[in-house]
Amino acid sequence: MEIKVNGSPKEILEKTNLKELVDSMLNATKGVAIAINDVVIPKVQWYETKLSQDDKVLFIKATQGG
Repeated sequence: MEIKVNGSPKEILEKTNLKELVDSMLNATKGVAIAINDVVIPKVQWYETKLSQDDKVLFIKATQGG
């Protein structure tokens, strides 16, 4: 099935959960927030959050500096 990640299409397997997607795309999850269809998903819910066709996933990474 197809979802969008930060605006780009991505093919994933059905029944993929958010944690599996994160693990396949990011090396580290510290300082990362994720929203699906404009709703922020708490990190404790990543395993139980299943992705669906046409979901819009947004990875937000904290940065530091001034």
